[in-house]
Amino acid sequence: MAEDDHAAVHADPRETFGRPGSRAPHLWIEKDGKRISTLDLFGAGFTLLAAREGAAWSTAAREAASAAAGLSLDAYTFGRELRDSENGFAAAYGITATGAVLVRPDGFVAWRAKSAEMKSLDTLRGLFARLQCK
Repeated sequence: MAEDDHAAVHADPRETFGRPGSRAPHLWIEKDGKRISTLDLFGAGFTLLAAREGAAWSTAAREAASAAAGLSLDAYTFGRELRDSENGFAAAYGITATGAVLVRPDGFVAWRAKSAEMKSLDTLRGLFARLQCK
């Protein structure tokens, strides 16, 4: 059977807006005063990206990851460790100013909270346990 040359293998990350299971969208941001792509943050382990008012997600992610032995995690909050001069992060990832996303090392979105309506620590503890098949 011939392959369909027009069928996309993966949806365009600019059109999936950080939906879990899709590739994480690229944005130009600043980290430590250097211009980088959000994609440069992925690869070593899981990466949690919290919007400007979502610092509770980063704090909870670090605490939950420390209790989940063997889970490698970097957690960042925009406006703190990361700068987004165009303020496009939340829209690009389909979240509000209080939301967060968790990206796998391969650059695919594993999970997202569109806002801070959930209890962040309990939510992330459960998520990390599922990621470790516990």
